[in-house]
Amino acid sequence: LHNEDNDMAPLRIETLRNNLTEWLDGSEIYGFLCYLSRHSHRNTVVVDSNVIIPLPMNQNVQDIPQEAFVDRCYGFIPGQVPEIILFPLNFPNHWTLVVWDASDNRGFFIDSLSSPFQSRLHGDERIPIIQSFITRMTNIPINNIHINDYPLNLYTNQNDGNSCGYFTCLYAEAWLFNNRNLLFNNFNINTEKR
Repeated sequence: LHNEDNDMAPLRIETLRNNLTEWLDGSEIYGFLCYLSRHSHRNTVVVDSNVIIPLPMNQNVQDIPQEAFVDRCYGFIPGQVPEIILFPLNFPNHWTLVVWDASDNRGFFIDSLSSPFQSRLHGDERIPIIQSFITRMTNIPINNIHINDYPLNLYTNQNDGNSCGYFTCLYAEAWLFNNRNLLFNNFNINTEKR
């Protein structure tokens, strides 16, 4: 709760509220997405961003013991196929989101700083890890799992250098609660942060 390891330091929430250039960290994004998942009344799973890092220990998702797998996937119930799977992804100093939606039978990559010329996810080594998580939860063969860039004209982009974590949370919230409407009218990120 505190910014530092002492009770006299300001609460983290106070720092975020008072310093609008402060970044959300992975645990704050994961916690908020888990909160959304719990309250969405949909079978929604949130995958911990730490297990999507391309390291040897994360490569063979099928070998992860069931108990450890469930611990890494908030909301996952073995034997139940999720409607939505949320994957918060961290690129160096930038948060993005992959949403797997069973109604489309595909994933969507949403990047608040996206460029129409080259997706940040194109060729990324995390794609097979994400596909493996989806396969394990849905039993869809890995070759049938496709992740596409979400069309740029269907979501609001950030226009500063420090709000990507907030946008990741807002996109997930809008996907779950606002019928995928990721275009935010009369939107001011600094108002949303407070």
